[in-house]
Amino acid sequence: MSRHDDAIRVDVTDHGIGMTESARQRVFRKFEQATSSTNRKYGGTGLGLAISKELVELQGGEIDVTSTPGKGSTFWFTVPIVLAEAPEQTDTRLEHQHAEEAHSSANVEGAQVLIAEDNRTNQIIAERFLQSMGIEPVTVKNGLSAVQRCEDSKFDVILMDIQMPGMDGLEACAIIKTHGALNADTPIVALSANILPEQTAGYIRAGMIACLGKPFRKQELADVLSNLIPPRAELSENVQSLDEITPVANPPILSSPNSL
Repeated sequence: MSRHDDAIRVDVTDHGIGMTESARQRVFRKFEQATSSTNRKYGGTGLGLAISKELVELQGGEIDVTSTPGKGSTFWFTVPIVLAEAPEQTDTRLEHQHAEEAHSSANVEGAQVLIAEDNRTNQIIAERFLQSMGIEPVTVKNGLSAVQRCEDSKFDVILMDIQMPGMDGLEACAIIKTHGALNADTPIVALSANILPEQTAGYIRAGMIACLGKPFRKQELADVLSNLIPPRAELSENVQSLDEITPVANPPILSSPNSL
């Protein structure tokens, strides 16, 4: 990547089969590939470069390729640099934001949280978010492992991915709610990128209390946890069941029985 006057240029070079001049002139057309055998050997539809060309030109840039048969190709594009002003944040707004974050973290510090998630990157993100709130979570990679953990450990909240290999989140939730004596009343929060109204409604019907849409921000997770977990200093007979926990008030990523 390099800067040329008021534009950024990106070059991507390979040392593959290359292409002829006639093929080079066709590759940015829709449903065109370098040769008729390309699809059979490498797959693809011939739309990728055409879409890339439209996107670059919408940004006021250019895209092209240089290529030598048998030696490889260099695809490049340019996009103009547009100066933008950063949104103004007042000291009061920042102080309020920091105070909210600190309050949410203090409320849930030391809580027992189970993460059921098969994707390692998603595991790490959730773990880091929770650790920054003073929580050391237990992480498993499928629904069966979550059910097994719930048989001998009590959790304050379970964060449950929906799509996992073997036993998925919905099946695991049903078993925990039915047979997980220690955690039958533990709030289970769905983690999913599928958050259309009918999908989140299905999670709630399965026994989950809420849904966090992927990708979620730390503050969104903190808001959900602080709503579901009583402050550690107040854990007593004052909270007897989930019926006494106030649902989160209309965050865009949360679906609860009150918002469906």
